[in-house]
Amino acid sequence: MLNLVALAAASACRGHMLDHMSGWSHMCQPSCSTTMLAQMSRRAVLLGAASAFSAVSEPASAKLSPDELKGVRERAKDSTLTTDRVIRRALRAELVSPKRIDDCDSLTRLSMIDHAAVSELTPAMTTLEKLADLDVKTSFRTSLKRTEAVVSSIRDQITAIDAEKAARNCDAIL
Repeated sequence: MLNLVALAAASACRGHMLDHMSGWSHMCQPSCSTTMLAQMSRRAVLLGAASAFSAVSEPASAKLSPDELKGVRERAKDSTLTTDRVIRRALRAELVSPKRIDDCDSLTRLSMIDHAAVSELTPAMTTLEKLADLDVKTSFRTSLKRTEAVVSSIRDQITAIDAEKAARNCDAIL
């Protein structure tokens, strides 16, 4: 994982290569915004690195396996959902259809964790926007587009969950 972080950081410095065995082979030029890079969250760096390696993404119709769906349902009931898993599923276009969730409480928990994932990614997008403006190549622009797509799919998921909750009249059950 350290190599992914280093690779994402290295891409910020124009044309500099990473020596995978000993770390940096060259220092960043002063034109590289190391202050901005240092302020990037771990999530922003990892998402950027992941998007750099995910040139071929899963089709939008990709489905979770029955075991994965069962796991999401259990974590929703147990209130153990994590934003990391939401972001991972969004990257793979495998967000759970709200229609496949059994109860209103679980839908509410899914919506809450999706909102938290968007909140976590928003500062990363802001940082990537700034870095994309400085980037001579396209590495940060690519990461920014990928992050925007992930946030958009999670927001669409929140809208679908809200629609499913309304269809089930979940708010009246409270």
